[in-house]
Amino acid sequence: MRAFLVWLFLVIALAVWIVTTEPLAPAMAEPIGVQPKLTSAVLWLPVPCNEPCEPCPSDVINEASDTTWDVVETRLMSAMYFWAPVKVHLANGEHEDEVRKRYETFAHSTMLVIFDANEPPLYRGDNARERTGLRLLAQGFVESSFSDYVLDGRCNDRAWRMTGIGQTMLRRGGCDDGVAYGMAQIHVNQNGGIVLTERGWLSGDEAKKRDPGVVPLMGNVIVTDAELYMRVLLHCIRTTPGMWSSASKAQEVAEYAYSWSRKERN
Repeated sequence: MRAFLVWLFLVIALAVWIVTTEPLAPAMAEPIGVQPKLTSAVLWLPVPCNEPCEPCPSDVINEASDTTWDVVETRLMSAMYFWAPVKVHLANGEHEDEVRKRYETFAHSTMLVIFDANEPPLYRGDNARERTGLRLLAQGFVESSFSDYVLDGRCNDRAWRMTGIGQTMLRRGGCDDGVAYGMAQIHVNQNGGIVLTERGWLSGDEAKKRDPGVVPLMGNVIVTDAELYMRVLLHCIRTTPGMWSSASKAQEVAEYAYSWSRKERN
């Protein structure tokens, strides 16, 4: 009798749980071009690839929440030092002043891009442009750790890759056999280079079909101009974040850095 009562109680409990629990939505893969949502605080703005779009309306982006230029730039640099400390590069034979100069250059170039009024940020709400800067740099960090030989283009130089020092440094990462360019390892030269549109980008081959006179950007060009590189990176993340398998990781890294900076300022 006791066993029957226990069995009956379990059946009733299971029935109550089934009735009161909402059915799970079917699992769906994230489509390429839509940023994975890691938390409710991360709201991606999906922009149609290669189609012009209007800047985010003022009621979506709280421009006033972004603090002064110097403060935001300092936060970006702090994140870079936190992710890839100077000592990491010193262990690879660099000098401290070289590392700091490189970090300053890319932090400043990122600022020029994210505060460009013609470039809508990647996020809604407060501190949208600061968060966009963190997202760009986080993608660079997870792909290259801001290594000098990657950022300056030596990694893509076939002759350098064959040298003794090249062979040694390439053990840390080979830039996908030399075809991935810059801190975020963008395959720029694939399909004829890249042409930036108002909000997105086109492959060079596709752009030339529309305008035979267009001159696509190539990898060896964008790695020599930090501001141009960060602008290309912004356009790629904005429309096709799925080009990186590490996109979700970079988003997590950026989100953690932003959360940390908020705690520091409160």
